[in-house]
Parts: sequence; structure tokens; C-alpha cells
Amino acid sequence: MYNLIQLPEDPLFATLKEFRADSNPQKINLGVGFLGDENGRAFVFDSIKKAAQKINFENFNYLPIQGDKKFLEHTVKFFLGKNFDDWDKIAYQQTCGGTQGISLFNQFAIRANLKKLIIGTPTWVNHFGLLKNLEIIKVPHLDENEKINLVGYKQELEKIEKNSILFLQGGGAHNPIGKNFSISQLEELLDLIIEKNLFVFVDCAYFGLGNNKDEDQKFCKWLFDKIPNLAFSVSFSKNASLYKHRTGVFFMKTKEKNIVQSHLQNIIRIDISNPPSFGSEIMNIVFENFYENWLQELENIRQNLNLRRKKLCEELGSKFLSIKDGKGLFGLLPISENQVNLLKKKFSIYLPKSGRINFGGVPINKINFLAEKITEIL
Repeated sequence: MYNLIQLPEDPLFATLKEFRADSNPQKINLGVGFLGDENGRAFVFDSIKKAAQKINFENFNYLPIQGDKKFLEHTVKFFLGKNFDDWDKIAYQQTCGGTQGISLFNQFAIRANLKKLIIGTPTWVNHFGLLKNLEIIKVPHLDENEKINLVGYKQELEKIEKNSILFLQGGGAHNPIGKNFSISQLEELLDLIIEKNLFVFVDCAYFGLGNNKDEDQKFCKWLFDKIPNLAFSVSFSKNASLYKHRTGVFFMKTKEKNIVQSHLQNIIRIDISNPPSFGSEIMNIVFENFYENWLQELENIRQNLNLRRKKLCEELGSKFLSIKDGKGLFGLLPISENQVNLLKKKFSIYLPKSGRINFGGVPINKINFLAEKITEIL
């Protein structure tokens, strides 16, 4: 009737579905990007729990299309510094998670006649669906020495036509590789970015989980200070454990604030009418009442992720040195799709076929077991 074919399940959530159906008590979920406790179970930050208990349940009326202004301003200051006050340079929009922020940019880019985009690969698979209206130019994110591929990026920037887009990930973390640009490396690209009048778009989903909150903030602030055409999609899924509450913000540096703002609101109005507020209300309470507690929890998690990465790499040995100096949740294990399938079938260890590992899902008490089984399938 519809002249359609059935599409395959999303591979990441199909893996999660298999994991949940597995009755093996030793099963391990290394796939979906979440933060697990020392036993690998998902948890909610204590500061977030306390904030949620203070929500006003007497008014669930609509937000404005733009979202909660207080939340928007708290968020911009969190990413660009507490003393930020250049509000005439900022257009912002509350979004249904960081994912919708990327989709919002995709639609805005088409309206603004931006057609081509350079993106480092591998990247989060969903990026390609979200940016489907643009002509995507792929560049290997790492070189043959497992370092940031500055030569490759420069070559593509030199060839790209003016008024195109450079796609970056924010802070020290990166999905799925775990290795991101430093400020000094970005400085080597700055002249080309300015010369080509490129628009830099930043997917900032893991802020605070890379170097630390202050260093990740320096990264974002450097971009804001140096890049004329710039936008961020930011998320509170991982760094505030608000995954299912879809809490995000899109903000853009612009000289035409009112014009840009009108288009952002128009896109949101057509897409979802106005944004969800449960997560933003929680974050307002956190920013105003539990900020330092939250930051300490965030730093504890960051250090714990580093510890898990270090311990697993030590157990695995020299073949896995490429993931040792990564940061944040993710790294790419140098194993084949067949070996990924063996881990699942023989040992109930679940991860995507790419070999991307989420260190947030690595139970500390199972690191030896995990390393033993990965070594075995090699």
C-alpha cells in the first residue's frame, strides 16, 4: 500500500535490545553512551536528584517557543564563562536534546545557503542522518600515527569553497575516537577558517568529561573569541544524567541576532511547537542551588572514566595503546566486526560493530574479565 520497504533497526539500540534480553548475569553493555556506576549500572547524579525534588508541579504550561530564558543564559555562561555578557552577539534556542540542536543547524544551514560540510571520520553515525541536506566531505580524523590528522584537515580546508562548514566536536572528548583537537591544533587551522569564511559548527555533547570543566570551557571560549561564524549544539544528557529528559541548547554567534532568532524559532515551531521543560527546570535549580556539588560529581566521573580506561589498557597490553591517551566516554578498539560478534555470542559482551567502547559502561570489578575475553577473541 505504501510502496515502502522495512528499514533495519538502529544498530546501537538493536544491540541494547539484545543486551537487555540476555539472561547471562556476567553480561556487559559497552554500547550506548551512558555513565554507569562501578557495577556498570546507570545512575542519576545526586545533585540532579535533589534538584528534581524542588520542581514546582503546579504549572506545566507551555514554554515560549525559544525556551526558558533563564536556562538558556545559565547554559551559555556554563559553556563560555560565568562573566559572559555579550548577549547582543548570541542567538539561542532551547532544544529537545543535543541531537535536535544538530538537526536545527541542518535546517538553518539550508536556509542560509550553506551547502558543503567537512567532518572528521569516524564520527557518531547519526551525524550523517542529521546533516543529510548538506554535501558532506569526509576527512580521516586521525593520521597513520593515531594523531589528529592536521595535514588532512588542512588539505580539505584549502580545497573547500568559501562559506562552507567545518564540523567539530567540543571540549576534550570525541565520539567515537576519544581524541579531539587541542586549542593549539585549531590555531593551525584558524587562518584558513578565516580566509574561507567558514562556519564552524560544534557538537558539544560531553562537556566536562574531556579535560575538565574549566579546560573544556577554555576550548569553547577560544572558538567564540576567534571564529566569526560559529554555533554550538550542547547537551545535558551525559554530564547531568538527563538522558531521557532531552535537555539541550543551540546557540550561535551572530551579528544578525534578531534575524537568526526568528528563523530558529520558526524551525522549532514547525518541528515541535516548543521545547520540553522538565530537564531545563532541573538544571535551573542545579545552577542556582547545587552548582558546586554538581561540578564535583562531574569531575569525579571524569576521573573515574580515566581510571577505567587506564586499567583496561594496562590489562590489554601494547596492542591497545591507541586508545590509552583518549578522553571522555569513548574509544575505538582495534578489533574486527567478526571479533565484536564473538564477544557477544561467547561472552555476552555487547558493543557496536565498529568496536567503539563506552568506558562509562565498563564495570570496574569486571575489567580483568573484559580484558581476558577481548584477548581471547584476538
